[in-house]
Amino acid sequence: MATAIKERVEKSHDELDPLIGKTEAPGASPIPTPAQQVREVGRSVGQDLQIAFYRSFPYMVVILGLGLVTMFGLWAKFSTHPQAKAISAPAPAHRILPAHSVKVVEGEMFLHTSATQVAGKVTFHVTNNGGMHHEFVIVSGDPAGTKGDEPGRVSERRHIGGDEGPEIGDIRPGQTKSLTVRLAPGTYTAMCNLPGHYMAGMHFKFVVA
Repeated sequence: MATAIKERVEKSHDELDPLIGKTEAPGASPIPTPAQQVREVGRSVGQDLQIAFYRSFPYMVVILGLGLVTMFGLWAKFSTHPQAKAISAPAPAHRILPAHSVKVVEGEMFLHTSATQVAGKVTFHVTNNGGMHHEFVIVSGDPAGTKGDEPGRVSERRHIGGDEGPEIGDIRPGQTKSLTVRLAPGTYTAMCNLPGHYMAGMHFKFVVA
């Protein structure tokens, strides 16, 4: 009877061994449980993700910066209202009105004017700021390259009003004289035609509108 019971117990142990696992030999590493294996896998994956994040962080910063620059550019382009552009556009230049009164300053050797577009009827106020005598003569067109009646002069053949036309024949140093004329539309040259003065630079062109 006792022998039969002992054999049944041993048989029961043999049937349970595959279910509960056999005892490991002394000194061998314990077999991890399924829960431990899951935790170990999770820990390994987490370490890999952390390493990958640190390695890719500089590239992420660059991509983020480029994205912000692109977004700002698009915002600046599409947020500008057309009406604002029209308001900020420079106003067209105003038409220069012909002058009825012109100031002229003479000196050695220059002839400066306050206006180069004048009205048909205009007054020239000529001041001699130099140290020698000068004159003020007006001819139509451009006398450059012509020869006058004396060496160093240009031709006055187109003198306004003819040979006896209006001019200021002598202006002493420090003196101011005025000349009022009525001119037809066109281009004219004002000058000091004393010998050598025109060639030295004492002349300017002006237009009558």
